Parts: sequence; structure tokens; C-alpha cells
Amino acid sequence: MGGKTHLRSLPVVTVQNTKLADAPVLLFVYFHKAFSAQLVELRRFATDASAAGSFSGELAGELRRKFEFLKLVYKYHSAAEDEVVFLALGERVKNIVSSYSLEHAGTDDLLSSLFHWLHVLEEELGSVSDVLREVILCIGTIQSSICQHMLKEERQVFPLLIEKFSFREQASLVWQFICSVPVMVLKDFLPWMMSYLSHEEKTEVVNCMKDIVPNEDLLQQVISSWLINNIPSTCGASTKIVKCVQYGDVSKNTKNSSRTQESRGCFKWFCRWSEKALFIKNVGHSPIHGLQLYQNAVEKDLRDIQEELCQEKSPRLLLDLDVVMARLNFLADVLVSYCNAFNKFFHPVLEEIASSSTNQFTIDICLGNFKRFLYKSDDAKMWTEGFLLKLQEELDSLVLQVTKQFSVHRTKVFPVISKNCNHEMQRQVLYTSIHVLPLGLLKCVIPWFSAHLSEEESQSILHFLTLKDSFPKKIFPRLLLQWLPFGYSDKTSVGSSWKQLFAMLCFFKRNKSSTFFMLPAAGDMYETPYSSRMLFSGNLRSRHLHMDDPFTMDRKPIDLLFFFHKAMKVDLDYLVSGSARLASDSSFLMEFQQRFHLIKLFYQIHSNAEDEIAFPAPEAKGKLQKITHSFSIDHELETKHFDKVSLILNEMSELNMLVSTMKYERLCLSLQEICRSMHKILSEHFKQEETELWCLFRGCFTIEEQEKIIGCMLGRISGETLKDMIPWLMDSLTSDEQHDAMSLWLQATRGTMFVDWLNEWYNGHIIKEEAREANNIKYEHLLSMSQEPSILSSSIETIHGQHPSYRDAHSSVFGCEHYKRNSKLLAPCCDQLFTCIQCHDDEADHSVERKHIEKMMCMKCLMIQPIGANCSNASCKSSIGSYFCKICKLFDDERSIYHCPYCNLCRVGEGLGIDYFHCMKCNACLSCSLKEHVCRENWLEVDCPICCEYIFTSRTVIKPLPCGHLMHSACFQEYTRSNYTCPVCSKSLGDMKLQI
Repeated sequence: MGGKTHLRSLPVVTVQNTKLADAPVLLFVYFHKAFSAQLVELRRFATDASAAGSFSGELAGELRRKFEFLKLVYKYHSAAEDEVVFLALGERVKNIVSSYSLEHAGTDDLLSSLFHWLHVLEEELGSVSDVLREVILCIGTIQSSICQHMLKEERQVFPLLIEKFSFREQASLVWQFICSVPVMVLKDFLPWMMSYLSHEEKTEVVNCMKDIVPNEDLLQQVISSWLINNIPSTCGASTKIVKCVQYGDVSKNTKNSSRTQESRGCFKWFCRWSEKALFIKNVGHSPIHGLQLYQNAVEKDLRDIQEELCQEKSPRLLLDLDVVMARLNFLADVLVSYCNAFNKFFHPVLEEIASSSTNQFTIDICLGNFKRFLYKSDDAKMWTEGFLLKLQEELDSLVLQVTKQFSVHRTKVFPVISKNCNHEMQRQVLYTSIHVLPLGLLKCVIPWFSAHLSEEESQSILHFLTLKDSFPKKIFPRLLLQWLPFGYSDKTSVGSSWKQLFAMLCFFKRNKSSTFFMLPAAGDMYETPYSSRMLFSGNLRSRHLHMDDPFTMDRKPIDLLFFFHKAMKVDLDYLVSGSARLASDSSFLMEFQQRFHLIKLFYQIHSNAEDEIAFPAPEAKGKLQKITHSFSIDHELETKHFDKVSLILNEMSELNMLVSTMKYERLCLSLQEICRSMHKILSEHFKQEETELWCLFRGCFTIEEQEKIIGCMLGRISGETLKDMIPWLMDSLTSDEQHDAMSLWLQATRGTMFVDWLNEWYNGHIIKEEAREANNIKYEHLLSMSQEPSILSSSIETIHGQHPSYRDAHSSVFGCEHYKRNSKLLAPCCDQLFTCIQCHDDEADHSVERKHIEKMMCMKCLMIQPIGANCSNASCKSSIGSYFCKICKLFDDERSIYHCPYCNLCRVGEGLGIDYFHCMKCNACLSCSLKEHVCRENWLEVDCPICCEYIFTSRTVIKPLPCGHLMHSACFQEYTRSNYTCPVCSKSLGDMKLQI
């Protein structure tokens, strides 16, 4: 390792302002660059082939092989992050990595869908153009999903790694990843990544590797040779040694998987290789005999541990259980690699020799269960006498299965291979199977295996590994020989070998509290660590946190957020189906565009409310820092997808369909691709929020705190938006869910006029409190937005006040001193026309009830008619006012006014969520500058202590006093001419020292 041990302490750490020479962990970011570039390349390849009409089954097979390679390298990249990098970061920075690990698990279904369509193409089972379209859409979705995940990591995870870990610590994490990847993957992965880097970046990687790789000359040469191994930019083919074998998930049980034609031909290929290689006489032990020795070593050590557990049943054994657990983990890793090698190389050769299907290695399930048991038992606190009995039971089961399978191999498999394959071919198969082992495990296995061999057996294996002219590149075989102890007399005993292995295998456990995996000191023979967990990536621990079904739990206010998720998921389905329909039905464009803009609006309201209100709430608790930041990044990136759809729809709407058919088709494909990507990304986002945050909010906040969060979010939504949002939300829910959602909504807004607003908006339907409590009312009426049609008066009535009134007679501006408008209201109480309600109240000796006003007069044509925003006279049709509120019977052509659904009154301002918000506890519209304020319940629902007017409905400017009481500003000015204390509580109205 290099000598750089300084800690990174940049003021603002970002991936962009940090160089690989200073932060080795950025090697993962270079992988991001290569992976993104490869996806762009493959999508272009498929798109060009589709446009040229030249796509064939052969090209589909090539595309499938490339994606199999990408799937494999992404699997190991994700496993390295989950089991090495994130595991270390999670110890130093809490609440960061869980959501990123969850995202890793969401790509398998995307790739499965792609492979399905590629198989259809290869077999020519459907319309080539239609299937190829599905392939392109799948690639686009994969590209959007994975690239967004990588971008999020670069913005949040890697800056934290650079900041929290020293150079040497970062290098050890990267080296542990390299040592945990099978050699056959690593020697393709590294040059593939390098092929997508610039010359300067390649130089940086080579120089960085010199600091990452231990100071071992041959090991440095091997890694360097893999880095500079030139391959085409469309890499994905196997190395020459494993050319005949498909890439696959080496940790996955493959006994039931279908074998393609390309995975066959191993026997013929190895045979041709052996014929070209140096001829070797079949003398002495055959190379395949080495596998029997390998099996003997595994069985011997397993039985030794089994006997120890049977003999030592006292608690004293618990003191030495570290050694036992380390040995068992190592042997399980050895068995995993043996299974992979057998299934990948020996079984295909055996199938061809026998010309019939044979049973593959069958201990995968048993071995997987055993590894999971060891993983769950990693905590020493679990090591009790009862645990020892369970461990013995699990080990007995494993030994039984291993013994049975090894016996089958010795009696039925190895004899067949020995009879039909010459020594050179056997050696090629054995040497190739070595490449299945991770580099770090391989370095441990060689001295361990050597300790079990006699002098004759050791010399035989040395002979097969040191034959000249057998391999074009001899650096890797020389490295293996360097790791193999020379000469039987110099070899350690099995017991000594275990002690040396234990020193490394338990190293990580001893240093777990240090939160990183430091390499041993330079010169230590065991300075090549590996992550045992990566061999079973995705299986040892669940990627998804357990949670109850959200729609079967007792309702809490915070559940309104997730009712919204359900509605949005319905719309995501609509976007996918609707974008597909546009390809054959251009007349559907306007409807789709209108629906999309509504969806976009609701998404923006929801995401902004989460970012500004919901997410800061757990952060303020002090124990959940940073947990929501990745979701806020999601919102920012998802908004860009919505913007892309808006641009495409605008471009489509401007096209001349008669002359732009081809361009329209291309836009339809782009639209469908983005909509599918949005569906995948948003669905995963909602799922992760529900997995990580739902129970957190339900458990960490009281009902009152949840109501406050929901109330703050609702208080930013305007009445006009609610008129669209409520039916939209209810339409996606079942009848019971509709009732629950509305009950939670009403609960969060109790104490406001929201129920009155609902009643007046929905044509006077009265929602009774007692009916709500009895859960008897279903809110089907909320699903209908229809209103009764207006009925025009057939003739002009002669009524008092049926003439124009002017706000400015000189300029002929209609209205009164209170409002600029083009209408008068017919007061039903006195059957007279007044310009506004306030004019009526000022002139009459009584007040008019605004909800009873049903008619108005247009001051341009003098026609009396039902209230509306425009004159219903066919010959007039003039606008009554730029602002119209049917509930308040308010028109205005001058100011910015909005109707607050929680005050159920019109207020002067731009609107909720713009310059005002409604505080549910204060039951008042407050300036957005007062988001942080001391709540005073029903603050405005009092009379002015001077003039006794009800302040909540007052049209006059209000003055808050230092003590919290209110009065009109005009009243305040008059009152303070002779008084200096509050008329309610007698507290001082200001600093009296200033009056001295």
C-alpha cells in the first residue's frame, strides 16, 4: 500500500472537486461513468438497428450477451457497496445507506423483462418491430433508473465517504471489493471499465491502483495486466479461457435454469485447446485427482469441527467459538466456490461426454441456509449453549449433504472425465475453474489446501501448475505459485495453517467497532482481504425492511401521505397506457396532455410539501438526521422527468400531423420511454418511502404532531386546486378508504371552516358530525364535480338599483368604493340591487347572508341573471370580474384575491402556497414569512376590543398586539392616542421606557 494516510477535510466535498489521486473510493464513480456510457451505446445500437430494419436473431443474441455482462458487473458493484462500502459508512454516518441498498434490489425485474423480449427476438416469436420497440423501452427504463441511482450516490454517498474516511481507509475498501470479485469477472471488468475512460482518467486509475494494491510485485503486475488488456468498447465477451461459457450469477442456484446452446460446447472447446497445447503423457496422478484431494481437505476440516462440537458441550467452548465460526465461514466460502466451478465447467463437460442430462450439484440450498445461519449468528451475544446445539444441528445437515454429493462425484463424475479427457484437457478445466474464486479467497485457499497435501501430492500439483508453454500469459500462474508454499518441508501443518488463516478471517470482526476494514501491515502474507458476504449477495440479509400492510393498519393522520401515493400510482399506470395509445391515436393527445399537467401539478405539490414540511419534521427530532435527504434528491431528479414529458407534449401538439408522421412516431417512442421510466422510478420511490418512512412517522410522532404536519401541508393548497385534487384522490380509493381519507382530512382541519367550504362547494350537501363519527357517511358525492346548469332570466326585471354604478365615473369604471367590478348583487332580503355585500350592509339596517344571494345584474346590459363569472346574455357575454368566487359571491377586477377553503372566505393575496398559508391551529391565513410562529388557537375568532366587530370576517387591516391580542389598525391608532395598555389583558403595548 502507498504511504498516504492523511484525512480528507475539504470545506465542501463533492465528486467534481476531488481527484482519484486523493480519494481512491472514486474508482466506483469511474464504474458509474463506464456503465452509463455502455447503456447509451447499447440503446443507440438497438435504435439504429430498428430504424434500419436490419435487426436479426443474431444481433439480439449479441445484445443479450452484452446485457448479461452488464448485469453481472452491476451485481458485483452493488454487492460491494452493500456489503463493503455501505457497511463501513453506515457505522460512521447514520440513516444514509439503507435507501440506496433498497434501490439495488429493484433492477432485477427490469433486466428480466429485457431478457424476455430479447429471447422473443432471438426465437423470432413475434413482430420484430413491436418486440424491438419493447426492447428499446426496457433499455431506456433501465438507463433512467440505474443512472438516477448512481447520480444520487455521487451527490450524497461518495462526498460522505471522502469526508469521513482517510486515503488508506478508502483504498482498503476498494481493495476489499477487488478481492471479493471472481477472477474471471475481474479480468473482464477492469479493462471494460478502462475502455470507457479518457486517456487522462486511465492514467489516474493505473496510478491509483499502485496505491491500492499491496506491495507485492507479481500481484501488482497481474492487476496492471488486467487494466491494460485492450478489448473493444462494446465489451461484454468473456475472456479467452471462459469464452465458451456464458456469464451468470455465480452465487445463484442454477440447477433448474434452462441451458442455452451457447453454454454448451465446453468439452469440444477444451479438447481443441488441449490438442494445440503441449502434449502430456498420461502418467501418475491425473489432474482431476486434485479435485478429490480438495474434497478430502474440505470433508476432513468439516468433520474435525463436527467432532469438536460433539466433544465440547461445556460453556468453555464459547471462549474459542471465534475460531470455530471463522473456520466454518471459510469452509462455507470454499464450498460455494466449488459449487460454482462445478456447475459452470465440470457439469457442462460431463453433459456432453455422457450425451444426456445429468444432475447438477445439489447442496446449494443447504449451503445457502448454513451461510445465512452463520450470518445471523455473527453477534457474539447470541453464543449460548442453546446456540451450540443449533450450530451442531446445522453443521450435521451440511456434512451429510456434502458427503453424499462428494461420493457421487468420486464414483460417477470424475471417472467419466478421467476416461474421456486427456491430462492437458483436465488441467485446462481445473485451471479455468480456479478463475471462479474471488482473488482474496484464492490467496487463502492455496496455503490452506497445501497444508493438507503430502509431499508427493504437493509435487504433483506443482508440476501441473509449472508446465511451460501451456498459457500465453504466465503472470497469473506465477502468482499462484508464489502463494503456494515451496517444498513440503517448508509447509505449515494444518493446525498452523488454521491459526494463520484465523488471524485474517477474524480481523474484520475484531475491528468492527472501528467502522472500516484496515489492511494488515505491509509484508503480512494475509494482506488480501475479501468479503464473504459478497459470495451470497442479496441472499444473506433482506433488502427490504419488514412493514405491515399500510392499508390494513389503524388509520393515523400521516396515512394521508400514502393515500396520495396510491392515487399517484394509478396515474403512473395511466401515463404508461396513455403514452402507448398516442402512437395509434393522435386525437387522444389533448386529453392526455391535460391529464398529465394535472398529475404534474399534484406531484409538485406533494413533493414540495414533503421536502419543506414532512421531511424536516423527523430531522428536527435530532435522532434521524439525513434519513430523508435521498428522497429529496429523488424529487429533484423526478421533476426533470416531468419537464421532459412537458417538452415532448408541447412539441407533439405543434406538429402538422399530415407532414410530420415520422417525427411524431419518434416523439411517441420517446414519450413512452420516459413515461415507463417515470413509472419505475416513482413506484420505487413511493415503495421506499413507505418502507423506511411510514412506520417512522407513525411511531415517532404523536397523533397531534402528525395532525400538525398534515395540517401544514394542506394549508398550502389553494381551494381551486383542492376542487381537482379531492375527486382525483377519492377516485383511486375504495369506498372504505374514501371514508378514512376524508375523516383524516377533516380531523386535521377541525376547528376551521373546511367542512362549511365542502358543503357549499358541493351544492350545499351537509356533512353531519355525528354521521361522520358513526362512519355511516360515504363520500360518493366527492367523486362528482358536476354543478347545476345556469338558467337565464327570460326578461329584465325592474328592480331598485337596476342601473350602473361607478368606481370612477370620469373614466367609466364600474364598481364601488370597495371593489372594481361589472355587476351588482340582488339581495334577497330586501329585493334590491347593491354593488357589493358591504354596500348593502352600510346602507341597510340589517346584514345580508351571502349564501342566500343567487342573482346578479350585469352593469353593461342591465340583465338580471344567475351569478356567474361572465354575463349569460348572448349579446353581451362580458366578464363580470377577473376574480370570481361563487361561495363568497365576490367579484373583483383589480386586486389579487384567493378563497381559503379553511377560512371559507376570500382573502387579499396571491394564494395559499404562494404568499400565504393557513395555520390549522390558529385557524388563520398567515404570511409565508411567518411559517415559524407561536400558534394561538382560533386566533382571529374574536371581536375587536374597540369596535366589537368580528375580526375573522372583518375586511379591515388587523393589528396584532405584543401580548397576542388583536384589534383593527385604525382602532389601534385611535386607542393609543390616550392608552398604553391592552384593553383585554392590561399588558403594556410597548416599551414604556421610550415614553419617558
